[in-house]
Amino acid sequence: MLLIEVLKSYDSDNLEKIVEEFSHSNNTVDLTGHLRQWAVAKQSIFEKLGNKLKIEQEVEFAVSSSELSNRIRTFIKTEFWGKKKFFMAQALFENLSDEEIAFNKIILKRPIFQQNVNVGMKVSKLLSKIVPKEDVDYIQTKFSMLIQNFKVKGKAVISIDPVDYLTMSENSSGWTSCHRINGEYRSGILAYLVDNVTAIAYVTTGENSAASSDKKIFFENKNWRQCVYFGETSAVQSRQYPSNSDVNNNTISEMLKNLFGKGYIIQTTTARNIRDNKYVVDNGGRYWYNDIVCGWDGKVQIIIKEQSPMAVLDTSYYCDTTSREGESPFEKIAVGPEDGNVHCACGCKRSISSSSSLYADFCYSEEEEYDDEDDYDYEEDYEDE
Repeated sequence: MLLIEVLKSYDSDNLEKIVEEFSHSNNTVDLTGHLRQWAVAKQSIFEKLGNKLKIEQEVEFAVSSSELSNRIRTFIKTEFWGKKKFFMAQALFENLSDEEIAFNKIILKRPIFQQNVNVGMKVSKLLSKIVPKEDVDYIQTKFSMLIQNFKVKGKAVISIDPVDYLTMSENSSGWTSCHRINGEYRSGILAYLVDNVTAIAYVTTGENSAASSDKKIFFENKNWRQCVYFGETSAVQSRQYPSNSDVNNNTISEMLKNLFGKGYIIQTTTARNIRDNKYVVDNGGRYWYNDIVCGWDGKVQIIIKEQSPMAVLDTSYYCDTTSREGESPFEKIAVGPEDGNVHCACGCKRSISSSSSLYADFCYSEEEEYDDEDDYDYEEDYEDE
């Protein structure tokens, strides 16, 4: 089955509304050219996914560290504040770390209220030694309910759906990165959309994220996300956002291993090793932020056939959109010609020089004056991808 056939019934209207919403643009968006390139570029991954845009698997994952802290603070405030009989329980929970509460286990050996507390001791057992007997059952029940809520049932997804590229860092989970529609490396979301190797892996509770306007748009809220680079005989899992999760990362690894089939194994290495051996390459330079290529040094999991060499995965197919004032920012596509430079597709023959060029007005002729300040539109709070 050809992906170009799937494109005929694809909901591009929803995709274009999403771009209009998050780019804060009143221009008419036309992604026809991008979607045609996507359909050709992602054909091999489409086949690997069983002729599907995405595959899914149920997963139970932990809430983020910020959400964990918020839930614990809310629990202490709701259950204990202003209640004299629970003074000791409140004092105990305020002396424990979030991790100790979440895992119901003491991590650091120390005396707590004249009790010798060893590493590995259950918090629930410590409660029975510190709080009054008549309150133990009530507090332990409430504590048990709290820690059960730290695990959330959702689904792990590996996707080549265009909407997941454009919303790879748009979510209602409280995190962000530079790879978003109005982000500092906004050109990256379209670059990954049309290269030959990148898929988006994420974990979601399945809730549709709603924007602030009255536009009816639909995309899955991403609680966690990473890029996955596919080759014919291998795959590389890149950096995790917003934070590392062994459960989520390993679930994606197992899904990839099943896709590739018999004889494939999961290996852990470092981004530096992948980068130094040029297993993942990217000539986009500063046009977007490929974590592995750009110097991130975290752990990386790869799926590879046992005793086989690692394939080179090239994410450097470049797609950037530019516009003159008043034109749609999605009208033109820039590609890397044979000379190795990135030029505007409008024919002006000028090199593109900014990662933030998705909405920058710098499609200009050689005679026009150019100010590189126009290329940048930074927000105060962001996290480099």
